[in-house]
Amino acid sequence: MGICLSSQIKAESPSNTGVSSKYMSSEANDSQSMGSKCSSSSIRTNPRTEGEILQSPNLKSFSLDELKSATRNFRQDSVLGEGGFGCVFKGWIDEQSLTASKPGTGMVIAVKRLNQDGWQGHQEWLAEVNYLGQFSHPNLVKLIGYCLEDEHRLLVYEFMPRGSLENHLFRRGSYFQPLSWTLRLKVALGAAQGLAFLHNAETQVIYRDFKTSNILIDADYNAKLSDFGLAKDGPTGDKSHVSTRIMGTYGYAAPEYLLTGWIDEQSLTASKPGTGMVIAVKRLNQDGWQGHQEWLAEVNYLGQFSHPNLVKLIGYCLEDEHRLLVYEFMPRGSLENHLFRRGSYFQPLSWTLRLKVALGAAQGLAFLHNAETQVIYRDFKTSNILIDADYNAKLSDFGLAKDGPTGDKSHVSTRIMGTYGYAAPEYLLTGHLTTKSDVYSYGVVLLEILSGLRVVDKNRPPGEQKLVDWAKPLLANKRKLFKVIDNRLHDQYSMEEVCKVATLALRCLTTEIKMRPNMNEVVAHLQHIQALHEAGGGKNIDKVEKRMRRRSDSVVLLSQKPNEGFARQTAVGGIAAAYPRPSASLLFA
Repeated sequence: MGICLSSQIKAESPSNTGVSSKYMSSEANDSQSMGSKCSSSSIRTNPRTEGEILQSPNLKSFSLDELKSATRNFRQDSVLGEGGFGCVFKGWIDEQSLTASKPGTGMVIAVKRLNQDGWQGHQEWLAEVNYLGQFSHPNLVKLIGYCLEDEHRLLVYEFMPRGSLENHLFRRGSYFQPLSWTLRLKVALGAAQGLAFLHNAETQVIYRDFKTSNILIDADYNAKLSDFGLAKDGPTGDKSHVSTRIMGTYGYAAPEYLLTGWIDEQSLTASKPGTGMVIAVKRLNQDGWQGHQEWLAEVNYLGQFSHPNLVKLIGYCLEDEHRLLVYEFMPRGSLENHLFRRGSYFQPLSWTLRLKVALGAAQGLAFLHNAETQVIYRDFKTSNILIDADYNAKLSDFGLAKDGPTGDKSHVSTRIMGTYGYAAPEYLLTGHLTTKSDVYSYGVVLLEILSGLRVVDKNRPPGEQKLVDWAKPLLANKRKLFKVIDNRLHDQYSMEEVCKVATLALRCLTTEIKMRPNMNEVVAHLQHIQALHEAGGGKNIDKVEKRMRRRSDSVVLLSQKPNEGFARQTAVGGIAAAYPRPSASLLFA
C-alpha cells in the first residue's frame, strides 16, 4: 500500500468534506473497553424494553431472580469462564418448565452475564439474541432464553460439557487431553457446517469472529459455534461486501478486512505480502465533521512528533471521500489485551515488563506535556497503549488530543470526550482540561497494571466494580495492599517496589489537582522503581543510587529527530495550517 498525498489539506466545513463513511478502528475487539469516545451529554443509555428483540417461540424471557436461583446467586464456584463480555455461570433448570431447579437436578445450563456499559455492549447482546433466537442447527449452540431487566442483560445457553476447542488444542493438563486425529476432523467438519449454514441462510450472515475459543464441543465432540455478538447480515442486491467498523480477534481476521500490508522500507511503495516492512492501515469510516477532525488531528500531531514512545505515523491518504492513516505495525497489540485477555496467545505480563510498559507510556505522555506548545492527550487508556516486539510501549490514537492552555490560562475548555472510567473527575464536572487530567488517567492505567483488573467490571462484587473507588483505600494500607496486586504475578516483585508503585498511583488519582505529580515526576519515580527492581528489589541500594545518578539527566525528555519518512507529510503545504499544531521549535528540528 503506497502513500497518497494531496497538494492541499484544509479544515473543511461539514458541507464540503465529502466524508461518507464510518470510522473503522483497528483495535481488535474494542468492545471490551468500558466506554467509547463520547461526550457526557451524548452518552446513549441502554434501551429498557424488549421492543428490539425479534419474536421467537423458541426463547424464554427469564427474570433476574430466576437466573439467580438457577446459578446459586452467581456464586464464584459456578463460574465456567470469563472474558471481555463478563462471566459465564453454570446453572440448573427444569427441562419441561424451564424454571430454576436444585443444583444437580434437571438440565444443566450456561448463563452468560453481560459486563459492559454503553450502547455497544447492548448491541452485541441484542445480536446474539436475534441471530441465535431465529436459527436452529446442530452446529450452532442452542440459545434457551435471555434476561433483560433494568441494566441487566443475560443469555441462557445449553451447557457444553467439553468446553472450547481452544482448551483442547492449547491447554495442558489431566482434564484436557490432546484431540485425536479422528476427533480433529470431526470438529473441523462440524465447525465448517455451522459456518456454511450461516452463509447459505436466506439473509446471509457473516460470523465475523470465527476462532477456536468460539467453537464449543458437546459430550459427543460435536462442534457448535457460539458468541454471535459481532455477526452481521451479509451484502444484499448487487453489493459485493458490507462496510463495518473493524472488530474481531487479532490473528484471525482476514488481511483485506484488517488493512494490514507491506511496503518497501526505502521507497515506501507497496511490496508483496511477506516482504518489506509490515504496516497497519487505519481507514476512516465515519460520516460527519467529527470524523474528519479526528483524522486531521492524528495526521498533524503524529506528523510533527517523533519519539520512541509514540507510534510512528508513516503516511496518510486523502483522496475524494477516502481518508486513511498508515502506521508502523505493532506486533504485540495493546496493553489492554495483555492485561485482561485470557488464552494461549496473551500470556500475563511479568512484573519486569509491566514496569517497562508503565515507564514507556509515562515517557510518551511526558514528551507531549513538555512540547513547546503543550499537548493534552485526553484519551489515555490501556487500549491506546500499543506494544512492539521488544515490549516498548507506544501511545496511539491522537484523534482527541488538544493543544494545552497558552499565556496565563490555566486550562482549556472543551466538550467532554474520552472513555468512561479513565477521565479525571474535574474534567467530567467542568469540561476544564489540563495536563493533570492526563495524569489522573495515567494513575488509572497504573492501577490496572498493578491489579490486572479493569477500571470498571460489573462482574465483581458490588463494592469492587469500580476499581479506583475500591482500590484507593487499600493502596494506602500496607497490610491490605496484597488484595489489589494481580495474583498472576506470584513472587516476581518486592513489597518495597509494589508500595512505591501504589503510592505513585495514589498521588496521580488524588482529587486535589495541584497535588498530582507532573509526568516528569512520574517518569523519575518509575525510573527509580525500575532501578530498584533491577538491583534485586532494594537488596543493593548502592547499585540503585549509582544507576539513578547516571539517569538523573533523563527526566527532562529531549526531542528525537523526525524520521525522514515524515518529510513526505510535512511537504504538503496545507496540513499544518489545517489544525492547531505545536509551534516550531527544537522539538521539530
